[in-house]
Amino acid sequence: MPSNKTTLREKFLALRARTTDDYRISAQHRIDQKVLKFIQHFNLDKIALYMSKGKEVETRNIINWCLKNNVEVYLPKVSLNKTMDFYKITNLKSDLELNDGLKIYEPVISKTKKLNDPNSLQAYFVPLICFDKNLNRIGFGQGYYDRYFYGWDYSGYKVGLARMNQLSEKKIDASQFDARLDLIITDDEIFVAKKDESMLETDLLFLDLKPTDK
Repeated sequence: MPSNKTTLREKFLALRARTTDDYRISAQHRIDQKVLKFIQHFNLDKIALYMSKGKEVETRNIINWCLKNNVEVYLPKVSLNKTMDFYKITNLKSDLELNDGLKIYEPVISKTKKLNDPNSLQAYFVPLICFDKNLNRIGFGQGYYDRYFYGWDYSGYKVGLARMNQLSEKKIDASQFDARLDLIITDDEIFVAKKDESMLETDLLFLDLKPTDK
């Protein structure tokens, strides 16, 4: 059966390119607040983030806050064989270098420490192009995060960061190998997997989370 991923990816990439600076900046402020509140509320001290590029949800302020507040930060690096590993950074300036092919900053191997046990991290915050209310995500189509989570059978929080205009009203044609997220934090709503709905009555009420239908 044909997948709608390519069509949705193109649609939302075009939409992202048209995102105004005013909306992007105001949305970013609200997302930052929610992410930091999430980290603090759950006492997260060892997490993975990503280095944003273009008009992705920005992560530098979050990373800097974590580094200043004793939260260990791990960032991804893609190898020549198309696998992804994470490395602990301590400084955004000295620990990163530009990957000319991907046009993204990645950890410098000689200056950072490789993560050996992915399940030792309490949460992975991941980028996305669009998402649906079932917490499926579409990335750039390389499958790095899907393979990573599937291969390591990751059991912690998988958290997407997005603006509300990245929500697809059409259900994404996800396969069994696509990693469904546990939460998606946006500037407006925060979406939670139905299986975690019980959390709404306790810890997650502070973020006004709303469960999805499935």
